[in-house]
Amino acid sequence: MRAHLLTLALVLAADAVGPAPLEYGAGTVFTAPETAAPIGETAGVVTDALGHVWATDAAGHRLVRWDSEGRWLGESGALGSEVNQFRRPTSLARLGSLGVAVLDAENRRVVVFDQLARRADLAVALDDPDLERATGRITPVALAADRGGALYVADSDRGRILAFDFAGHYQRTIGGYGLVPGTFHDLVALAVAPRGEIVTLERAVP
Repeated sequence: MRAHLLTLALVLAADAVGPAPLEYGAGTVFTAPETAAPIGETAGVVTDALGHVWATDAAGHRLVRWDSEGRWLGESGALGSEVNQFRRPTSLARLGSLGVAVLDAENRRVVVFDQLARRADLAVALDDPDLERATGRITPVALAADRGGALYVADSDRGRILAFDFAGHYQRTIGGYGLVPGTFHDLVALAVAPRGEIVTLERAVP
């Protein structure tokens, strides 16, 4: 499969209507069709094992999908806390050939969808009382996954990363709030490199 570079483009034209489209590779543009609501706030983007492009619309509380040529595949989700509902979905993480994990930030959970955008499972309930007794309150801001399906959730308030195994069981906490090596300051994003290294993005230290 030919590699592509995924970028976000900001449209500054005075007559531009709606939010910026997604650009994928050399000139492919990903937009919502006229029959769908405009994408209000793109908060995460990922490609799945079939090359489909997924994005979260945090303001619209939904997932949107295209094929690799930019053709609209549909959307799912609505505002709420029930199954197939979201409250500001943000980060996305590819889970091997199985599907995509979504950080449902204000519902404080990670949910998994198959390649047809059908909800497959609740991967992690970040507000679970047993988990909170072990870790304290988690305020999730970002999500990543490794090749084995382990999940990593960034908690900006406490400057840490929480690791969960492929079954969603809590494993350990990495870091803590601070400015010295081994700690984090205002985490905003993370990723897992091919050999398992965790890559983090933090706000600039004042």
